[in-house]
Formats: sequence, C-alpha cells, structure tokens
Amino acid sequence: MLHPEVLRRNDCIAALAMLYAAYGFYPDDPILQEYEVVKTSSAPISRSGFGLCWKGLFLGKHKVAVKGLRSHQNEERTTKLLERETEIWRRLNHTHVLRFIGLCALDDEMYVVSPWMDNGDAPSYIQRNPHADCVELLLQVALGLEYLHTFSPTVVHGDLRGANILISSLGHAQISDFGLSHMVDDKDGHSYSAAWFNAGSPRWLAPELLAKDNSSEAVWRTTASDVFSFGRLILELTSGRIPFFETVDDGLVRLKVGEGEIPERPQDEDALARGLDEDMWGLAVECWHREPSMRPIAQDLVHHLEALLQARGGSLPLEI
Repeated sequence: MLHPEVLRRNDCIAALAMLYAAYGFYPDDPILQEYEVVKTSSAPISRSGFGLCWKGLFLGKHKVAVKGLRSHQNEERTTKLLERETEIWRRLNHTHVLRFIGLCALDDEMYVVSPWMDNGDAPSYIQRNPHADCVELLLQVALGLEYLHTFSPTVVHGDLRGANILISSLGHAQISDFGLSHMVDDKDGHSYSAAWFNAGSPRWLAPELLAKDNSSEAVWRTTASDVFSFGRLILELTSGRIPFFETVDDGLVRLKVGEGEIPERPQDEDALARGLDEDMWGLAVECWHREPSMRPIAQDLVHHLEALLQARGGSLPLEI
C-alpha cells in the first residue's frame, strides 16, 4: 500500500499537471522537485557549445526538454551559468518566446526544464515542411525579439539563429536558449567569462563582435547585434542553408565577417518561393549594416514583415 504522503503527493502532481495544461505556466518557484521531472531519453538528443539536452516528462504527463551543462565544467561555474540564464528567462512571458518551467536537480546535476517542441528547430521544420510560411515565421521571431528589446530591463538574446528558434505543435516560432543573453542595465551585476564573450557561431555574429581591434577587450552583444543575427536568420530560413555555407572553415568565416563581407544572395526558385524577394533581401542587407546604429530596430522588423505579409494577402499573427 502506498504511504499517505505519497498519495497526497500524487494528488498534488495530478492537480498541478491540470493547472499547467490549462494555463501554460508553473508556480513562480524556479526550483522543481526531482519527482516532478524525469528523463525519458537514455542519451542526449541534442548538444550545443555549452550544454546537452535530454527529453523528459514533467508531472508525469507533459513532454519537456531537460537541458544541462557539459559535465567537464566545474560546479561553481555551472551554477553561475544556470542562475544567470534562469534569472533572465523566468521573467519572460510572450507567445513567441519559449516558456521557462524551472530548474531541477537530477543525478546530482542541475538542469533547466522547458516545454518540449514537437516540431524541432526552424530549419529542420522548414525542410520537412517545404510549404511552411517563412515570412510568417520570421514575423513571429521579430515579435519575440521586439518583446525582448522593449522589455524592462532590455534583454539582448545574443545567439539568434535557426537552431535556437523552435516550432510548436501548432507551427508557431518561439525564441529559445538564453545562455548567451544579458540584461542591458545589469552588466556589472554578474561576472562573465572569456568563453561567454567568445561564444556563438561567426556565421550569425555581427562584425563588431569579431573585429580584430576589439580582440583585446570584451565586446558586449547588443540589440543591434541581435538585429544583425536576425538578418542572417532571414537568409538561413529562406535559403535552407547556413550563412557562408560554401566556406567550411569557421575561422575563414570569422575573417570574412570581421571584414564586413556579406553572403551572396541565393538566386534559386526555392529561396524566392520561401519569401526571399527583393524586399526581403533588402531587409536582410539593412540588418547587416556595418555601423550598428544604422541597422533597423526590432519594431522596424515587425512593421516591415507585417507589410510584406499583408501585401500578399497573409494574416498577421494573433498576440496572446
């Protein structure tokens, strides 16, 4: 027979699962108990520069992503990285920003728990669904980015690229992975390592983050560098290829970006069908302006993409 305490716990978990299903968020306590989350994959299903991700189950019912940092990192640094990411992410609440559920200790390690996105990341979703509306997906990302940049305090995402745009079961884009994010007015509130400043792929990074004359000092990611990355995202999603796909060596890509070189415009019919017409290419090039202050801001991206979508008779995303 189950102990009464276990029965009460099971009843509470069932009630919490119903509330989470109804409202889409969890009580504002970032620390989850180990019985609330379990890993369901025997090995990581994906990996990034800092972390590994497993598939899991939340409250015995909801599929979740369980992300931890690589085991070779020391415990103190791991804790600081997770705390910093969590501090930002848990405050956010927007239709096109992936929801934060909580932190959980499993196997003596801390993990970040977030909803599982059945459709994976944006590039793989578009590859599997060639008729997916790239313009609408880009508008949804722009709306999420506008939310971050107008949040108080301003949030810089820092790693905007296709792999960090997840697609929900309804086909909606959500910005994820806040491991390289920071709040603009909190630069002195945390210590940031050289690895944090140097992280990110040069294929999506703005040239001011890679320029040689900045190599001796830390250069902060900004809302303008996020917009630069958004321009790369336009190219990535509409072309079906990563920026500078023809150059395998990331070191060479870093040199190209640092010198202000931009990718060649795709001329194939598939890219055009996905939305990479003159207007969309022009928007991408504006995002890549060498001078950060000359780039559009997130609100400009939203207005431009809304106009493109309306011009062809598309419907605008509903804000919830």
